[in-house]
Amino acid sequence: MGGSIDEVAIFDRKLTGREINLLYQAGLLNWADDRHDDVLDGIAAIPESAFRHDDQADVLYERAERVRTMVELAIDISTPLLVRQYMVRGARLYLANQIQERTDGCMSAAGIPDRDDWVIDCTEQESLYDAIEAVLEPLDRL
Repeated sequence: MGGSIDEVAIFDRKLTGREINLLYQAGLLNWADDRHDDVLDGIAAIPESAFRHDDQADVLYERAERVRTMVELAIDISTPLLVRQYMVRGARLYLANQIQERTDGCMSAAGIPDRDDWVIDCTEQESLYDAIEAVLEPLDRL
């Protein structure tokens, strides 16, 4: 199949560069949304004993649900474009700053949980960290 991405044709007409870009963005958002299930499942699977404090599992899950809502709003084409862009940026920042920062100590050179980490079991932390990275990857491309 020859040609460049600028020559994509659907329904016997070539798509504009803007249409191709919108399809690319929609694909990345759907990818992030699909991978986000792994974050939610990962948090739910962590035993209470792996958290520094009892309530942190629920709070972390609620934060992950907020990210899911932001991504879903960004996917919804009835949401105004400016709001969709804000939701992508917000989801990325919230996931990185409110969730990943609570699960990243074991990934550091020291290899032990940080003082601000909520998940203190390194095995559980690593699994959740990887799931978060899989969501951040497509969001970082937008």
